[in-house]
Amino acid sequence: MKSYFLSSSVVLALSFSMVVACGDSGNGGAGGGTGGNDGGNGGTGGDPSTGGGPGGPTVGGGGSGGAPGDGNDSFAEAGEFEAGDGFIFVQDDLEDPATDIDFFKFTAVAGAYLIRADAKPTEDEFAPGYMDTVIKVYNSAMQQVAANDDPYPRNSQDSSVNTILEAGEYFITIEEFCNAVDCPDERAYYNDITETAYAISVSELNPEDNSIIAEAAEPNSTLANASVMEYEAVSAADPNNYFLSVNFGDWSNADTVDAVKLTVPANLEVDPLSRPSGRIIIPPPGTNGNGSTKNPGVISVLNATSNAVIARFDLSNEDDSTDRAELTFPLTLAPQEYLITIDQGGNAMGGTSPFYFMLHSIGGGNPLETQEAMNNAVGTPEALTSVANGDFFSNFVEGDLPDADADHFLLQVEGEALFVACGGLRSGSGATVRATVLDGAATIAMDTETAAITGGLFIENVDVTGLNTVVVKIDKTAQDAAVAGNYYRCGFAFGAPSMP
Repeated sequence: MKSYFLSSSVVLALSFSMVVACGDSGNGGAGGGTGGNDGGNGGTGGDPSTGGGPGGPTVGGGGSGGAPGDGNDSFAEAGEFEAGDGFIFVQDDLEDPATDIDFFKFTAVAGAYLIRADAKPTEDEFAPGYMDTVIKVYNSAMQQVAANDDPYPRNSQDSSVNTILEAGEYFITIEEFCNAVDCPDERAYYNDITETAYAISVSELNPEDNSIIAEAAEPNSTLANASVMEYEAVSAADPNNYFLSVNFGDWSNADTVDAVKLTVPANLEVDPLSRPSGRIIIPPPGTNGNGSTKNPGVISVLNATSNAVIARFDLSNEDDSTDRAELTFPLTLAPQEYLITIDQGGNAMGGTSPFYFMLHSIGGGNPLETQEAMNNAVGTPEALTSVANGDFFSNFVEGDLPDADADHFLLQVEGEALFVACGGLRSGSGATVRATVLDGAATIAMDTETAAITGGLFIENVDVTGLNTVVVKIDKTAQDAAVAGNYYRCGFAFGAPSMP
């Protein structure tokens, strides 16, 4: 199976949409991005092995839906998948998204899998009028072992989960998000759903394929014996952009740390206004996550030459929400080597075995600050230009914060309210980032917030009516002595005030 997400753009795409469908998390939105409240990353492409569209993936082999009149509403009535070469597939529809849950069953050989639902159109993975799916995986005893609402990275409302399964029979259920949780204003929400078709695919992950990386033989905790990151170019016609790389392993023995060696391809194409960037996502474990019994502990990215830690975050107590921390960090192209380490220090979770998946993408970051020599002073801020982005006018920037540094940005007011979101600690940076909104004369502090390890930095609804410009100051209140990385990424947007 080919790699399944395009990772050529990791530009932060911040969603400032405050009104979301049926109680969903609200991350995502602008630019097809996955942008969380701390800035998030930009969109990644679809699965080239399965295509994708409103009626589900278009692949050879086909599949069988439920029995006539639905008829697949219980474990006993579960519909059968049809098997292909490492790939099985089914498509059907939910007769009434408010109540219907469809059941399917398949037989797995022991190994790693990608299980996906597809109900949104490829051209707009957050399109209204289509279902927001939830999938759950059950073992032969009809006990839930894994589940997913939205994928990691969150580039869609179609469900997707990587998991490791033992050999045996399994069941998959699919339902609409608001049927799975208690949503407000459900009837109005369901009335807006006009397309109820979906597809489900189950694919074996083969480490012989490029960018699918199984853990190297233990021990694998040092640069000399680490697993090696692989990248797969999008195509011969597009050799400078790369698909998402999928790493998986487990902690089934006494070795507590796994490591992966990373070298960014020298031909990686990034926007000239940005710099090469990496991104690492560790999807959540547990029966409401990927089925692992173990939450990872500390994940670190080290410069293999200097051993300096450029990014680090402790995932031990992260939950299974879509606001789960993600590492996003600047990189240098080959021949520079990096070492990613991940330990098993996290808390135990309900699930089937102590495994993990690590999803890694490379591309360009936000536009980099260009006036470092000047923007340190409040009187000479760096001017940024907003662009129309749905209902907002927004722009994005990133930079570094050495000690005593402060970056000031001048924004033309383009709406009634200003929103600011920044990534720092929860992106792996050692800098505790602070954002302060000043009036156009840079004399009055209108709002300020400092990032916390348990949440991003998000300022909303700053009243800017009557102002022509504002200045946003980005600085840090502290630096983790064990982390050399001092980077930040921010998004600014003007629009109508959000509802309280």
